[in-house]
Amino acid sequence: MSSVVEALEGDITFADCLSDGGCRHRDSCTTHGLWTRLKDSIDGILEDTTLYDLVTGHQPGNGQAPDVSDG
Repeated sequence: MSSVVEALEGDITFADCLSDGGCRHRDSCTTHGLWTRLKDSIDGILEDTTLYDLVTGHQPGNGQAPDVSDG
């Protein structure tokens, strides 16, 4: 699904600091790591999901939200 979403929507970047050029406060931002982990999780789910999965209702992996905690 990753290539389909990217073709239709472009790059999914929901925080300015993750886009090219980023944010000038990126290095001192307390939430930058969170946004990065969330984007990585979303990208991974899209990579692991196929059109077949959507049509059949199948959820890749265990069907649970990924763990985005630091530890």
